[in-house]
Amino acid sequence: MSLMAFLRSAILKPGPLMACWENSKLSAFDIENRKEIKLSVDAEQLTLKPNQTTEVKRVDIPAADTTVIVAYLDDVQTGERLARWVSWPEPLKYLQFSKKLKVSARVEGEAVFFTANCPAIGVVISVPIGEGDGAVFEDNLIDLVPREEIRVGVKGLNCRRVQTRILCDWELEEGFELGEMKN
Repeated sequence: MSLMAFLRSAILKPGPLMACWENSKLSAFDIENRKEIKLSVDAEQLTLKPNQTTEVKRVDIPAADTTVIVAYLDDVQTGERLARWVSWPEPLKYLQFSKKLKVSARVEGEAVFFTANCPAIGVVISVPIGEGDGAVFEDNLIDLVPREEIRVGVKGLNCRRVQTRILCDWELEEGFELGEMKN
């Protein structure tokens, strides 16, 4: 199976429509065993033309049914991360997540920093119900992969805790077994 990545420069970079030069990087991880998978591509520099779709590369994905791909696009001049895209095997209902999956959240001022030891899909951030509402997060329902830290800004947290839930987190409960569906 292969992945063909396309980028739209007009969406990625606000401001006048002009060509921009970016670095692209792809990483891959096995969903179940957490191991990084070596892809046959290296980071490369791209020129993205304004208001156009640009074919970036074609990549062969070993074990495509259990591999998550993450693509990064960084500004060459500033190093700023302009885009991050995580691609999961589909359909999602057949994915089995690692039982060792742990998501960590650390609050620093008006930001929450997230890490995961395994690929995690759909991490939802909230304030525990008993601690009130009013916190507004810049982003939510985030996909995470190992060896990266994601920053999410937050307003109105006021020294309260945050909690996370993960899509399909019931699968991580002790004794859970996926049963067969009957028609």
